Amino acid sequence: DRASHVSKSEAALKEKQRQLSLFEDDLKERERLAQTIMEQNDAKQAYYKNIDQQFRQQQIEQMKRSSALDSLELELARSRRSLQERLDHINSLEQQCNEKKALIDQQDISLQAREREVLQLEQDLTREREQMRKQLENLRAQQESTRSIDRSEVLARSNLI
Repeated sequence: DRASHVSKSEAALKEKQRQLSLFEDDLKERERLAQTIMEQNDAKQAYYKNIDQQFRQQQIEQMKRSSALDSLELELARSRRSLQERLDHINSLEQQCNEKKALIDQQDISLQAREREVLQLEQDLTREREQMRKQLENLRAQQESTRSIDRSEVLARSNLI
């Protein structure tokens, strides 16, 4: 009876040892699985952290681009104002030039009219000189003729005396 009790106890002990061995194997498998899950979680955290860093970097770069774009827009607005001021100044100068050109053209027309008047006066003066020269020649001829007649009379009178 005792031998059967020992043999049952040994069988029970072997069964307990087998269960213990299975439990230890199961525990090791669970620890390995837990380790794998922790490694996967660490990898996921690193992945998400990397994505978060990339997102933050993109936000920073976007803000820099936005700031640079704002600066460029301000510079463009300044340049446009400057160009508009220059264009207005050029238009003002062009208007002044056109006004002065119109004045010069008017003065030129006036000068041409005066030149025509002067030319007409010179022509009239030349005509009058020519008439006066002819009158002077006529007067000289008449005077010569009168002198001739006077001489003839003087001679005729002398001959009478």
